[in-house]
This record gives sequence, C-alpha cells and structure tokens, in this order.
Amino acid sequence: MNEQNYTSGTKSYICGICKKKFRDYVSKKRQFCSSKCSNEAHANNRKLRGGGYSSIHKWLKRRYGKAFRCEDPRCNGITNLYEWALIKGKNYRHKRENFIMLCKSCHRKYDMTEEIKGKISRTKIRNNLQFNTNP
Repeated sequence: MNEQNYTSGTKSYICGICKKKFRDYVSKKRQFCSSKCSNEAHANNRKLRGGGYSSIHKWLKRRYGKAFRCEDPRCNGITNLYEWALIKGKNYRHKRENFIMLCKSCHRKYDMTEEIKGKISRTKIRNNLQFNTNP
C-alpha cells in the first residue's frame, strides 16, 4: 500500500490519556489512540460516561416518560405542569429511586433553601429601596 494514500486526509493527534501520537482521518476527530484509553477517560469523566444533568434527565424521559403527576402529598394542584426532581441527599445517577415527579410549583418549593430565600429577600429589599428613592 502506498504511504501517500494512507496519509492523505489524515492528521496527527495526541492521545488525551497516554499522550502518544497517532494518526487518524480528519473527519473522525478522535481524542484517544485506543479503546483502552477511551474507556479510561470515560471512567474518569462523569459527562463522558453519561452522568451529566441533561443526559440523566433525557434518560428519565426515555425510560419513564414525562412526569405526569405530583408525588408530593401536600400538593394543592395549582398547576398541571410536571417535572422530574432530584431527591435531596441523592446523587445524579441513572436510578429512578433518586428522582420524584413534582408539579412545577412543588418543585420550586422543594428546591428552595434558606440560602436562596436569603438572596431573594435581600434582592427584594434592595429593589424596594431603589423603587422608593426614585422621585
């Protein structure tokens, strides 16, 4: 085989794990020289192994469908928009038991922490002061 045929349309890359130099076709845009290095990178990177926020929520929708009810017994039924919510103290993992279905109103209340409440009240106070001082 002619060396020129192989090198045309290829590019040199450096492996993201072992730092070895390798050649591949430009269109492939590989990051790793081998499947061993690729597997190691995926094991060390949460986003690459499918554990990021959006990928887990996509998995929930694919596997269990859209949220269709509120699992909070205190729900007052104000809205009919539902969302998947991460249970406090649980980690983002591909496990249904880490998530609950909540209506939008209950989800906001569930995620509201004392820190967020403090920020909101400080912002409201600041906005009221600005509003009241304008002639």
